[in-house]
Amino acid sequence: MNTEQKKEYDRLRYLRLKPRINAQVKKYNRDNKKEKLKASARRWYNAHRNQLKNSELMRRYGIALVEYQRMALEQRGLCKICHKQRKLHVEHNHKTGVVRGLTCNGCNSKTAWLENYRTHIFQYLGWSLS
Repeated sequence: MNTEQKKEYDRLRYLRLKPRINAQVKKYNRDNKKEKLKASARRWYNAHRNQLKNSELMRRYGIALVEYQRMALEQRGLCKICHKQRKLHVEHNHKTGVVRGLTCNGCNSKTAWLENYRTHIFQYLGWSLS
């Protein structure tokens, strides 16, 4: 078989097998697409985790990740209110946006609630707001 005959043989063989190969490729892609996408997304997230955290902190609270980490170090990784070792959230004034510190989820929720209902609570307890 010379080179031209070999090329023609390969071309015809490819045309004959093309539908079967395409079907196999489609089935493989359909079966593995979800896992591949998950793995790819996981790799991307792990590679960009700090950038995402920095963007989120900057967008929500106007602080950089470095500032968040500095505050966590100053507080020794403890909640600013209850002093327990928990995942820390940025505690801020909802009206002014001023960041007050890092608190656990429970303390953060309670301060936000107290901030919203302070006058009602003080009035109920008979305390003055001054």
